[in-house]
This record gives sequence, structure tokens and C-alpha cells, in this order.
Amino acid sequence: RTVPDVTGQNLESARATLESAEFVVRVTEVDSTEPEGRVLEVPQAGERVATRSTIEIRVSRGNQMRMPNVEGRKVQDVERAIRDAGATGTITVRTVTTIDPTKVDTVQAQRPGPDAVVNKDGDIELEVFILGVDNPPNDAPGIDLPVPVPALPEN
Repeated sequence: RTVPDVTGQNLESARATLESAEFVVRVTEVDSTEPEGRVLEVPQAGERVATRSTIEIRVSRGNQMRMPNVEGRKVQDVERAIRDAGATGTITVRTVTTIDPTKVDTVQAQRPGPDAVVNKDGDIELEVFILGVDNPPNDAPGIDLPVPVPALPEN
């Protein structure tokens, strides 16, 4: 018998199709951004094999997502966008200072980066601008400001 290609079907439908063709089904779950239970691959699809042969189907765990690009967006809109993409893990916000008031409350950087494929339950870190100036360490190079010299008394 020829093994039907059930790629793209849900697990129940794929199993029913293969079992009705008198095959034994072995399911292998794999990490994927596809919905849970979707058949991603049938390595023997299209081959002629004996009835009662074991046919492997690789099925999505549905446990991954593609990170949306949230850099440059307002922080209040970002958590919803990340959750809508499927994230269930912790979102941590770290602040960085800016002197540009137009950048306040916008995301400067994200980890993982845009379009990264990540586990949905993984941690996400955002760097968000706040208004201010960092205090440099004492040994940081900088600009030397002149020290005012007191005026000499007049005679």
C-alpha cells in the first residue's frame, strides 16, 4: 500500500486516515511554532509499504512562538503583543535612561530578538527608556568643568 501524506492534518484525523489504510501509527512530538497536534511530516509518505507497517508521523508540540518585533514601541502596548504571540513566560522590564523625552516609555531593546523562535514559556527581557542621566562611575572619562576662581578683593 502507498502511505498517504497526512501532513498538515490534526493528529486525530491523520491517525484515522492511516489506521483505516491498515497502518500502525507511531507519533513523534517535535518542538514547533505550528499549533499543537498538527502533523508536520510523514517521512514515508508516498512510499509503498506492507500493510500493518509502522508509519511515523511527526507532530507539533505547539510549544514555540516567533518573537514579535517590539523595539521602538510604547511599553504599554508591548506586553499584549507578546502575549498575543503566545508567550506565557515572565516578561522583565529593565530601564535605561535617555535625555530625549520622545523616547520615554519606548522599548529600546528586547531579548530574545525580533523573529527569534523561542519556547512560549521562556523568559523575555525588555529595555525601556526613562527620562534621566546615568551617574557615571568616578573613574569614567568625561568633561572637565572649570572651577570658578574666587574674585580677588579690591584694594
